[in-house]
Amino acid sequence: MKKVKLNFLYNTAYQILIIITPLITAPYIARIFGATIYGNASYSNSVLNIFNLFAAYGIMTFGQKQIARYQDDERNTKESFWSIMYLKLFLTLVVISAFTIYYLFFANPLYKSYYIMSSSVLFATLTDISWLFMGLEKFSYTFWRNFFVRLFFVGMVFVVIQEKGDVFKYIFLMYLGNTLGNLALWFRALKFVGKPKRIKILKIKEYFLEATWLFLPTIAITVYLTIDQVILGYLTSKKEVGYFVQADSIVRILSTLVTSLGTVLMPRIANLFQKNKMEQIDSIVKRSYDVMLYISIPITLVMIFVGQRFVIFFYGVSFYNSGMVLIIEILTIPVVVISNVIGIQYLVPLNRTKEFSMSTMFGAVANIMILPVLAVLMKSSGAALALLITELIVTGMQLYFVKNTINIWIFLKQDRSVYSGIILMLFVLILSVISIRIPNDFAFIVMVSTVAVSTYFFTTLYLKNSTAILVINTLKGVFKK
Repeated sequence: MKKVKLNFLYNTAYQILIIITPLITAPYIARIFGATIYGNASYSNSVLNIFNLFAAYGIMTFGQKQIARYQDDERNTKESFWSIMYLKLFLTLVVISAFTIYYLFFANPLYKSYYIMSSSVLFATLTDISWLFMGLEKFSYTFWRNFFVRLFFVGMVFVVIQEKGDVFKYIFLMYLGNTLGNLALWFRALKFVGKPKRIKILKIKEYFLEATWLFLPTIAITVYLTIDQVILGYLTSKKEVGYFVQADSIVRILSTLVTSLGTVLMPRIANLFQKNKMEQIDSIVKRSYDVMLYISIPITLVMIFVGQRFVIFFYGVSFYNSGMVLIIEILTIPVVVISNVIGIQYLVPLNRTKEFSMSTMFGAVANIMILPVLAVLMKSSGAALALLITELIVTGMQLYFVKNTINIWIFLKQDRSVYSGIILMLFVLILSVISIRIPNDFAFIVMVSTVAVSTYFFTTLYLKNSTAILVINTLKGVFKK
């Protein structure tokens, strides 16, 4: 498990890097380009991302799982890698053809120059083989690649982008760094996969069908996230959409951090399944759930109490209404923990992708049906509540699918030390919010969060909670190095 801990740290560090980079560059870029030019660039990127969605086609998750299955089988690893790459090449060529038709006959002339620059994202996706190293559980390779790519991008933005006319340079830089980073990984990859293998049409067809079941949830999630904003804007106002989007972005960042362990464990579980080691899989799933839930509890409770002032500090007083949206939607994090453990860490690596896809697609349909009613009644807060209900439906379906193979009571039963920590933390949070009168929002958030999280952690540690002890031992191992 030492390797898993290290990979978890690498993946978490990368997620933090993703969060920090826009915080550094976004204010500078916004001031240089202004709302109109920046909006044009963002719009063109969003259109290309739709095409790119089909070029990616669920290969990241499928490739990671497939490589993980054959970690110890060099011949099958090589065959799987090149079959997946041929599939990616085929999909990319189809998407480029579709994009060319759109560009020539349907694209708005105003955005054509933006589209040409943004289309480089397709080449970046084609050359991305990070799934190979994730499947081999070599997360350090992808972390350092991404670290230097982001460092290159941030540095070049401040050096190259100086005036409004540099917008095309900005778009080019966004994808140049990724492409160069991807190509750098190829030099390492050839050591594991060797030279290209002969094309096997039947194998590519088989992989296409398997990847489709992982692509459908991506489409479903993308659709209902986009539809949420469209329906909310149509039934209420664009201002309400703004409230929802800003709060939603915070929750998604926190959710990604909490569930980053799932990305690390999926290849390990896929490999164990190939070896038919089901007892080890059950043990890892239980431990993963304990760790992720342990982390999600303080994040959720703290944000409920400081969410309103956090939104004001982060976005300004004009986004005051985003506070209630954040408070409602933050409740999805513990629910997402369960669905991540069952879906990403259990159903996907155990080749039960159809059930995983069905739960996600059913959730998307339910969301579209629920949202209009709640949006009319509660506006942007209704959209957040619709998301919460959707996540509960998805998780409920997944629990139903695994009821005969997993003891679902593990998702309800927790160590007494966790309950004790929660009760004490709630007491501290309520007392802090009532008694602390700090006008500065940032100081208030830091003080309340620090006191509450420390109370939770040290209470569970004192009561010998296994996850708290694991955190301490992991940190000791990092600092010893």
